[in-house]
Amino acid sequence: MRITDFGLARRSVWETASGNELFTLKGHTSGVYTVAFGEYGRTLATASGDKTTKLWDLESGQKLTTLQAKKEDSPVFDFMTTVMFAPPNSRRIAVAGYDKTVRIWDAATFDPLLTFRGHGDRVYSLCYSADGARIASAAGKLIKIWNAETGAEAMTLKGHSGLVYDVCFSPNGRRLASTGGGALKIWDTASGLEVLSLPCRGQDSVRFSPDTRSIATIGVRGRLQLWESAASRPSN
Repeated sequence: MRITDFGLARRSVWETASGNELFTLKGHTSGVYTVAFGEYGRTLATASGDKTTKLWDLESGQKLTTLQAKKEDSPVFDFMTTVMFAPPNSRRIAVAGYDKTVRIWDAATFDPLLTFRGHGDRVYSLCYSADGARIASAAGKLIKIWNAETGAEAMTLKGHSGLVYDVCFSPNGRRLASTGGGALKIWDTASGLEVLSLPCRGQDSVRFSPDTRSIATIGVRGRLQLWESAASRPSN
């Protein structure tokens, strides 16, 4: 198993069994905000403040390509804040950032496929559903759910009082969790209705457990909370 550490203009890849550093990946000219492993951990994607997303071969540590929108297509293309491979086979890559769009590339040919437009603010987070059929993205106080194959907007979720920092589908895709504006919110992805809202200040990231029974949130100040999905208060 491999893990990554990322910071200003460099990324390190570590082997979890031995703790040995396998590679130091150099090429970005600004901070790296997000990393994502492809299928079987053979490929790594990195999203950076240098306006690019780079793909790396983790067998050799070499850069495969750099993904970047054309200036005429997106004159305000800026910080890349989030990147994710499409489940279940990592054949597509979704990238979002300050240009208010979600962009999809083919992970094999590196060709641009789709651009999702509709957000009025910078996109800070995106997440695929486990089946790869939908994408959720957060920008400003709003969350949008899209058809991942066509780019059609399925619904807009409203309810956060402040900036939404992170979104995450449950493993079965029936729920979506989001953090921002001092709240952890759970949404029904079929109806778009808010199911639950819990006070959750300073928490920037959210993830469901594989069995969907628990939710973890963590903030930049190091505060980790575990929640029971159906509970109204943290379990720890």
